[in-house]
This record gives sequence, structure tokens and C-alpha cells, in this order.
Amino acid sequence: YRRYGFLWVRLGQKSEKQNNNPNYDDILRQEFNSNPKEFAKNWSIENAGNWDDEEESTAKKKDRNKTELTPETVFSSTMEKKKFYVSTIIHRNQKETLERLLKGCLSSGRKDDDHEIEDSPHPLLANCRHDGGAWLFLGRNPPLVDNSNSNSSGGNGNNKRKREDSLLAGRAEHVDDVTHSGTWHAQLSGSKTWLIRPNVKAHDDWINSPPDLARFKGAERAESGVGRAWRLRITVEEGDLIVLNTRAWYHRTELQPSEKWSISLARDFHFPVAHVPCPTDVKKGEIVLDEDDIPDNIPTKTGGNCALVEVGEDDGASGDEDEDGGDGEGETRIVLVALQDIDEGDPLYLDNVIADDNEDEEDADDEENAPSSVDPRAVAKQDWGTGEIVLSGDEIPEDLPRSLEPNCEIVVENDEAALVSILPIQCGDVLTLTPDEDEEYEEVEVDLGTGEMIDS
Repeated sequence: YRRYGFLWVRLGQKSEKQNNNPNYDDILRQEFNSNPKEFAKNWSIENAGNWDDEEESTAKKKDRNKTELTPETVFSSTMEKKKFYVSTIIHRNQKETLERLLKGCLSSGRKDDDHEIEDSPHPLLANCRHDGGAWLFLGRNPPLVDNSNSNSSGGNGNNKRKREDSLLAGRAEHVDDVTHSGTWHAQLSGSKTWLIRPNVKAHDDWINSPPDLARFKGAERAESGVGRAWRLRITVEEGDLIVLNTRAWYHRTELQPSEKWSISLARDFHFPVAHVPCPTDVKKGEIVLDEDDIPDNIPTKTGGNCALVEVGEDDGASGDEDEDGGDGEGETRIVLVALQDIDEGDPLYLDNVIADDNEDEEDADDEENAPSSVDPRAVAKQDWGTGEIVLSGDEIPEDLPRSLEPNCEIVVENDEAALVSILPIQCGDVLTLTPDEDEEYEEVEVDLGTGEMIDS
């Protein structure tokens, strides 16, 4: 894993423990019924699937999926024959839910420092520290059936409808902007297919250079895209474990047709790091380390003895004017502050509750000051054929990218605008329109993996 940032553990035979695994869809229904608000708090629709049994337009289906593909719907009997792919977060304060879900995939015997929850799915990760909660991914892609009836009347058979099995894609291909060592995904139920390829720009994550997948047995080339990049296609089965550095690998997932629910649990982990000793005796509230002296590898834990704090340039200093003769008003720096008295040589630990709060604030700032990128709504979330409605109404971004080889056009029908595909579109493709003749545009290059605009 340290060499490639990727590990796939496949069990040759199901163990007795796996054969006795509980029915996880029933467990999830029970957990949802006992605490519906927690499930709904971070509910996300990866792919709304199809509602082919309803005689209505595609646009109306998409609008209805938004309001109907809720936790209540997913965990009800009405979803028995429906496609769906959703996710949510099981927070660390949901101890009982985490314990029940982790029970079937963990084997290390190690306990979580905060809640005494077994947290590592394999002995190889036994000494790693895990972030708070866990991601829960669940979906179902029931095989489609032939609805035609050879005994039906109607003469020309126009009412007959045959549906073919199809894959159910998750999020578009992407890499993650993260600082942890990786994420493990344990497949609790059913199966899931991963498609991954190296991020050649993740220089710090490769020991020498990114792996040349063209030399890997079983690698395949993408059907489309820049250079038709080589990739790996991995189908994980119940009991399998996949560990991935999501900075270093572009990744996306899809569900194969199956009657069984696909359920997986994921957690971020950090490799163990050497303790950072306190350089001197400090009292609560004093600065332990100044900005230039703070290492990147200070471990975190609940109840840590220090925290990163943004202070004024003169706080904790001598109060002298800066080198330019100014008073430094408005300038700030990051320092490490003691949350309790710390003796010289004691290991330093960042308090992870405070760190989590700071990360939330940083995430909010990032959203407000995000770099120039393609609107996420302008990236196809699934494959589309020619002439299909991809987006409608308020779903259509105001500034869709323009291209000399567009794949969509705007069509207005019954006073509602719809974005219609004029070419086959693959999951992850950027949706584009033809440029207006009387408008001037800035020409940019887009990274189709991340949607970000590349600086010229």
C-alpha cells in the first residue's frame, strides 16, 4: 500500500464468521427507525436510478426522485424493485450503530480510543488512527425484466416494452483533496465495481513515479476520454476490503445488476507517526510552538493537550514593531497553544474536537473561495444516450461550458427548459453547449477528472 496507495484484500473462502453475518439491510432499517434524524442529516443521492414503472417524462422523474428518494423511502418496502445509490455518515456519537455495522468486517481486536469501538478491518491497519465517523454507502440495482407479453393483444405490439440490464454509476470520476493516509472500504453486503487510475499530478504520493497500468495484468483502457487512459476495474464482493489513497487515484464506482443490496462502510485512517515532544514546560494558554516551528505530523486525539490557533502578529511576542516599521495591525499567524499544563518532553496531541471544528470552518471558507472550476451540475452523473433529457429547469447551471464540439442543446417545451443530449454522453463527461455567435469567450482547459480549470 505504501508503494502504490492501493490494496485489495480478497478472501478466497467465506469464513464461518462471514457465513453468519447478519442481514445488513434489516439492521439499517432498524437503526433508521430508531434514529431517523441522524440518517437524514448527511443523506446524499449518488444516483437516483430509474423509475421506469411510471408513465411520465424524464424531467418529472428526476424532480420526483429528489423529493422521494429519502431515507424513509429507501428503508421502506416501496423500494423493493427500484434502483438507488445513496450514502450517509454514521457519526462517532452513534456508538451502537457503528458497533453493529463494524462487527461483520473487523478482525484486529483494536479498540477506538474515544469510544472503545473496534475500528480496523484488517491487522495491516491495526496501528492506524481513524477519523471520527464512517461513511455508509448503500444501493440496489435489481435486474430489469422483459415486460413483453406474448399473449397480449394489440396487433403491432407497440405496447410491448423490453428493458435491458444496466450498470448503476455513482459519483463521476474524481480525486479527493485530503490529508489522511487513505480510506478503507469494507464490503458488508452484495458487490461493487471500482474503476481507478493513477493521478499523475500527485507527485508526493508516489515513491518513484505513478504505476504504469499498461503493464498490469487485467488493466483496461477507458472507452473514451483524453488518451483513453489505462485503468483497473475491480469488483469487490461481500467480505472484501479495498484500501485507497484517494488523492493518488482517480476513482468512481458502479453497481452491477443484482437483487441484493450493495452495502459498504468506509473510514479514513492515518498511519502512526512518531510523538512530537513538548520543547519546554508550558502553562495552559501559553504558546507551545510558533508558526514556523509547527511540524506537520502532530497526532490528534479527543482530549488533546494543544490546539492550532490564529492570533494577531504581536500576540505572545515582544510587542516590537515589525521590520518595516509598521505596527503589524491586521496581520495574523498560526500558533500551537497549550490547552492544559504540559511538561517538557510530554507528547503533544492536537485536540480532534477542536480540529474537526476548524476543518468545518475551512470547508465553508473553501466553498466561498473555491478555485475556478466547472459547476458540479455540469458533469454527467451517469451515461446518457442521444436525445435524452439530462437536466431540466433549475437543475441547469446558468453558465454551462461552451464547446466547438458540444454534446447538449437547450430545448424549451411547455415553458420549461431542458438540457437534451445530442451525442452519447458518458458518466463524468462535462456537459457543453455550442458557443453563441455574438458572444466572446475565454478559452480554458478543463481537467475532466476533477472538473477544475487548468491554468494556462
